[in-house]
Amino acid sequence: MALAAIYTSALIFGPAFIIVLALCIALLVRFSSFKMWIGAAMLLVGIIELSLVPFWVFWVSFIGLCTSIIGIAVLSSVLFSRQKRAWVGIVFVVVGFVGVVVSFLGFSGWGFFGFALWTAVLAFGAAGAAFLMQERKRVKAGLVVTGFGFLMILVGILAVYLPLVFFIGLVVVFAGISLVVSGLPYWVAQRSVGNTVNRLRKSLYVLLLVVVLSSSIVLSLRETHVLREELYDTWTLTTSADTTIRGVVVGVYLHYEVDNNGYSYHIFPALLIVNVTEVVKAGQFWTNLTEANENWVNTNMTVVYDKPNVPTITVGQRVEVSGYYNMLVEEPNSYSNKLVIAAEINGSYIAALS
Repeated sequence: MALAAIYTSALIFGPAFIIVLALCIALLVRFSSFKMWIGAAMLLVGIIELSLVPFWVFWVSFIGLCTSIIGIAVLSSVLFSRQKRAWVGIVFVVVGFVGVVVSFLGFSGWGFFGFALWTAVLAFGAAGAAFLMQERKRVKAGLVVTGFGFLMILVGILAVYLPLVFFIGLVVVFAGISLVVSGLPYWVAQRSVGNTVNRLRKSLYVLLLVVVLSSSIVLSLRETHVLREELYDTWTLTTSADTTIRGVVVGVYLHYEVDNNGYSYHIFPALLIVNVTEVVKAGQFWTNLTEANENWVNTNMTVVYDKPNVPTITVGQRVEVSGYYNMLVEEPNSYSNKLVIAAEINGSYIAALS
């Protein structure tokens, strides 16, 4: 059975990408005369972000796509005249649509980057083709298209039909975002009476500041391990102790974290290393006690104590340990290849020997 995909840097890249996107939007609003350079920078940054994060970390990849596609929409409003934008946009919409279909059918061989490329091409075209519409209708049409795209994504998720999520819903969302971006200048100009624009800008700056601060807090919590991407392993098997050993304690570690290769982790009240001198009882993996003794005597065994009341055990002490030996069979976890003492394991204990 394959392990579920866990990306242990999602809470680092995600907030960082959001902060970059928020800062870029603030620069666009504050320095609109430099929008060509800012748009080009957003496109480049978005491409770099997409190259840093695997596709299946969708919510992080989504931010990278938003950054690049907003950059494309801004560039299209600068590089072409009104008439050229419309006709070039139509061509790009057609090319992007064909590319998305080819990606959906699996003929391109480019994987996610092919899909991202053709989605960006289609969004670029949508921003240009929007100039065929009346300016006052672009933002409203863009919001409607974006909402319809999110609806398709929701339906795809509920129906567990990923092609609807990615190849229809996501593409429609980005096309809608491009329409909104292309219509924002007119929308702002029509509301330039009095202090409306200044109030809108201040509101946007406040919103972006909240986004930046929130993302910074998430980054801080991630760096201090208050928030983690890994799964937390817990012992759930109700069973009886199948292995009993005697030996000398060579290591005692309290409140010890065991990491399962970045996939999951568990913090044990105590972890002990016991040099085995005798196997009293062997589990189902051994034919008899002789075989178990030949394998374990004079070797170090890891014992994990998963009960809150940790007994006083010191290095050099002779102990008897009874628990369930969790030998790795299929999926690894924090308990794999360890002698486990837990409340769910009847007859599990560790006791000092005189």
